[in-house]
Amino acid sequence: MNFDKRLMRLLLKSRSLFFTSISLSLTSAGCVIGLAYCLSGFVNSIFLQDKELNELWSVVIGFFLFAALRVILSCIAHFFSANLAYRSKTEIRELLVNHIDTLGPIESRSLKTGNIVAMVTKGIDSLDVYFRDYIPQVILSLAIPYMIIAFIFPVSFTAGITMFLTVPLIPFFMFLIGSLAKSKSEEQWKTLKFLSTRFLDLLQGLVTLKFLGKSKEQAESLQKSCEAFRESTMGVLKVAFLSALVLELLSTLSVAVIAVSIGIKLMYGDIEFEQAFFILILAPEVYMPLRALGSKFHAGMDGVVAANNIYSVLETVVDSSSEEISASCTFDESKAIEFKNVSLTYNNSGRTALRDVSFSIEKNHKVAIVGETGAGKTSIFNLLLGFAQCTKGAISVAGKDCAAEGRKSLDYLGWLSQKPYIFNASVSDNIKIGNQNATQGEITEAGKLAHIHEFILTLPNGYDTVVGENGEMLSGGQVKRLAIARLFLKHASVVLIDEGTSDLDKKTESLIMESLDKLKEKSTVLIIAHRLSTIENSDEIIVMKDGGIDSIGTYESLISERGYFSELIKAGVGG
Repeated sequence: MNFDKRLMRLLLKSRSLFFTSISLSLTSAGCVIGLAYCLSGFVNSIFLQDKELNELWSVVIGFFLFAALRVILSCIAHFFSANLAYRSKTEIRELLVNHIDTLGPIESRSLKTGNIVAMVTKGIDSLDVYFRDYIPQVILSLAIPYMIIAFIFPVSFTAGITMFLTVPLIPFFMFLIGSLAKSKSEEQWKTLKFLSTRFLDLLQGLVTLKFLGKSKEQAESLQKSCEAFRESTMGVLKVAFLSALVLELLSTLSVAVIAVSIGIKLMYGDIEFEQAFFILILAPEVYMPLRALGSKFHAGMDGVVAANNIYSVLETVVDSSSEEISASCTFDESKAIEFKNVSLTYNNSGRTALRDVSFSIEKNHKVAIVGETGAGKTSIFNLLLGFAQCTKGAISVAGKDCAAEGRKSLDYLGWLSQKPYIFNASVSDNIKIGNQNATQGEITEAGKLAHIHEFILTLPNGYDTVVGENGEMLSGGQVKRLAIARLFLKHASVVLIDEGTSDLDKKTESLIMESLDKLKEKSTVLIIAHRLSTIENSDEIIVMKDGGIDSIGTYESLISERGYFSELIKAGVGG
């Protein structure tokens, strides 16, 4: 049987729904025995005992009551099992999404976006049938046949023992077929993950492929991947049909054997017609749960394979360990940011990005971080944003320990990445992401401070204009200024900017630098800087080299030292 202990633990969190569904299904199966009893008695009384119909009203009413009760109980049981599946599926989806969120963009990078999409959608959806139908059917397949056999034994020992011995053969053959089905299902899932990742990569790089004249070649490659997925799916279906054939054959032969034996006994007068008819009605019902299980066997296998992939992500360890500098580590609340002997080694690559980094930044200062590529600038941002956890040391934002505060520390932060994401919504909605409670007047003021207000007024519907997916109606500079407007609304204590003026013309750069100066009046601004103009306008500069701090000072003092910073300036800053 395709049981997964982890899924069963999840299922049993809603044990009341589970056991209610099973109990109702068993009661519904019991109604079949009542139906067989009424029907066999009715036929025997009418045809063999020549009774009138008006003498059998109680049997007729009993038959229809059992029939109605069976339908009602089956519907209610299905409702409970569907609700159970919904709850279990929702919980595992929340667990998966929250775990990926906890891993952060750094640790989850190795999972690949296509794989994550496949797991969160197709993978979890495949558990719906597993929770709703397969697991309840496994329990029913173990209970219902022997419950019916218990009523057959007193009537005919021969029929009872035949059923008792043939019923276990069906799960045995299912087990044999299951070993083949498992490998086929794993192959199908592996192909699906590859196809999802491949399709997403090609879709994101479509413009580049068209430019290089490789789109047709990649389309053919994608077609081959689709064909491989089709073949793996057909392979799984072949095994599913094979299992259904075996189950049908076994159950049909078993019923045929019982029918022949009962017929012979009836012919020789060893059994009454009513008893024989009662057994013949129930004989198919003994094997019916097992046949139903066979039809859901493929779903059970899919569920186990999907669970293995989902739990391979859920069981990815989140390293939140951080050695404290001392048992009584305290922070200066007058400082906007403090790093104390911070080291960082990334789990997924084993690369040490920072080594014993210590610095502090005053409130309402604009500070630039400079250095070559790989010096550790982005790693400092990753730590502040919670994308990574320091291996050693301690970090504070606005006097609050980041490790102790966890996600609460993000409330103090604003962030402007190199490529801010603009949603397919109105200008107001995009700006209001920084503060959902902002009024239209505050949104307009933020637009003015970010020097984008005048442009917004030229749009067809002003602040109500929908800017398209990822801001397709906006230029790079307009996207940056729209994102800066968000920062003005958030009122963050500390704002992190990953080179806010890169790839911009001088005029736009000047406007953004003016906005950042206004932002500094209420927030501390920390910038990963590449342009000389950004560095010169900073109150302080942190120079990074090989994962450590080379020097800290103002532009004038660092230039006068004629050290590593001067070399960076001569080389065009870099990184």
